Amino acid sequence: MNSRNSQQTSRPITTQNNGLTVRLTPNSSSSPKLNNTNSNSEPLNAIGNECNVCYEQPINSVLYMCGHVCMCYECAVKQWRGPGQCPICRAVIRDVIRTYWS
Repeated sequence: MNSRNSQQTSRPITTQNNGLTVRLTPNSSSSPKLNNTNSNSEPLNAIGNECNVCYEQPINSVLYMCGHVCMCYECAVKQWRGPGQCPICRAVIRDVIRTYWS
């Protein structure tokens, strides 16, 4: 590795999109570390908890057959009865399963 490459990897990389800040910084083992924070510098959940369609209700449904977990139950049923395809992978929605987190 030349000195130019080592200089490039030692600086943190930060990007912001819709209030989400992603910062990539090298850690002590020379592997990059991903830090996800929102604009308030609070850690984000791995899955998230806000419907990706209405942005108002918590995510509480699974699309059957593809298994994507991305919408509230009400939006998932509308998607199933409307276009009938998963908005992420475009697989045919065969059913919507309501989920309950404990």
